Amino acid sequence: MKKIYIYPNSLKDRLLKRYNPYMDDLMEAADKYFTVINRDKPANSGIFDFLKYIFKTDIIYFNWIEKLAEKKGGVIQSLFLLIIINLRKLFGFEIVWTMHNKLTHSGKHYFWATAIFKSMLRNSKVIITHSSEGIDFGESIVPGSGKKIIYIPHPVK
Repeated sequence: MKKIYIYPNSLKDRLLKRYNPYMDDLMEAADKYFTVINRDKPANSGIFDFLKYIFKTDIIYFNWIEKLAEKKGGVIQSLFLLIIINLRKLFGFEIVWTMHNKLTHSGKHYFWATAIFKSMLRNSKVIITHSSEGIDFGESIVPGSGKKIIYIPHPVK
């Protein structure tokens, strides 16, 4: 079974009881097809946590990654992310990304959000969007990316 690392899986969010059922549901669904290697190991070091798993990971699955620069140490984390994305073939993992938003809602880190967004469109093997407009939007930002964007309606219970 392929090993998947799912981001974010935040210790801080769990300690502060910022519960997001989307992530738990995603991990539960992924468990049927993959080994979620960080399922029971929430991170306290942001995207740097991935270093512990870099050689064990077949797929890294990103959510809300375009907001990374807004987090503590976010600019450094964003730079690290862009390096890791561009070296993915060297490390032997693929990228899957759920495009939740059209870029960022914050203007403060627009440069980093845009750089991450474009990099994800270029380098992801599969991109999931919960909005049918996401396919055309991705294609307008990075021509050719639309063929790897899949529309799946937003899950609800």
